[in-house]
Amino acid sequence: AYYVGERYLVINRVIIILDLKEIEKYLDKLLDLFFSKDFKEFINSIQKAENYKKVDEKFIKELKENKDFIADLYPHQKIGASWIYNSYKNKIPGLLLADDMGLGKTLQTIAFLSSFKTKKNILIIATATLVGNWEAEIKKFNPKLFKKHNIKIISYEKLLREGIGKTDILILDEAQKIKNNKTHMFKKIDAIKKEFALIITGTPIEN
Repeated sequence: AYYVGERYLVINRVIIILDLKEIEKYLDKLLDLFFSKDFKEFINSIQKAENYKKVDEKFIKELKENKDFIADLYPHQKIGASWIYNSYKNKIPGLLLADDMGLGKTLQTIAFLSSFKTKKNILIIATATLVGNWEAEIKKFNPKLFKKHNIKIISYEKLLREGIGKTDILILDEAQKIKNNKTHMFKKIDAIKKEFALIITGTPIEN
């Protein structure tokens, strides 16, 4: 949403402006917004992301042929993994994967990570109770990932103590932990230089 005066101009698949007086009052601001480079890039990113919400048959075929990836994806997991893969490939800087609990968000992420042909630095930040689970899931579905890439799995608490300066791929599990952008946790994560960020949650993110 872009804030305009006392109203919110909500950008989704359509733009709805109900108050004509509001348009007149803030016409200059609206015109500046619509013709700005940032706005055009924002709209292009949304359109691209929408186009990727379908199964990428080539990506799925390569996954099936990848002997290191040991899993059969359900239809919704194929859509999710394809969406992550295509968004990354087309340089969308980050995504929010917000499937309900138990629908295989970790598996979709591992499927995406299995697509890399070159060595990557991958940082996974999770709650302390899930750090071991991530390691176990990777070993279960693609045990060679640890050899092919530099994968670091740490807790949010450890990140606060140590900090990380840079990575290629940043994955945040249970991302409702960063719901408040005024916290020290948010600032630590936001300071990480990354090529792509995948935010995962089965719980609605507030604020």
